[in-house]
Amino acid sequence: MASLLFEKNSKEQKELITMFSIRRTDLEDSQAVCRIVRKSIIETCVKDHKQDEVVQEEWLKNKTPDNFKNWISAKDNLSLVAVDDTDKPIGFILAKLAMPKAELLLNYIASNHTGRGVGYGLYNELEQALMRRGIDEIITHSTQTAREFYSRMGFSLIGWAADPSGWQAEIPMKKGLTYK
Repeated sequence: MASLLFEKNSKEQKELITMFSIRRTDLEDSQAVCRIVRKSIIETCVKDHKQDEVVQEEWLKNKTPDNFKNWISAKDNLSLVAVDDTDKPIGFILAKLAMPKAELLLNYIASNHTGRGVGYGLYNELEQALMRRGIDEIITHSTQTAREFYSRMGFSLIGWAADPSGWQAEIPMKKGLTYK
């Protein structure tokens, strides 16, 4: 488990400090991480769904507590959760392992914790865990909202994909993992 203290300075905000820990996700976290992901999609990913209720419903339809239980417990998945000092989940990341690659499937942060290092901490902890397992490449299908984050994390664009309606559904990206 990693413990991180992140400070951010900006012109609009005074110093923000978020203290959080990262641990493996437990089945008991399913409800909370489901809420985080659903709320984050609605509130944070506006650039992607443009507040179109049909697009939101399609995106959210498989984001159920039962599916989260299945994803968390799947042997070929690795999931981590960021928790605050009361052990309340504030972020969630999920990858599917397919040696020697992994696919980053979900990476969402509670809306009131974005921009405070939680996503960075979760991603870096996941990357280290993947490298320990011998994974040498990670791919993801990013949203418009997350594209800049993944670029900062070292991912490269490998194409564009749109659904039949023309909505820019995903942006394929990849990153080679190097051992230090």
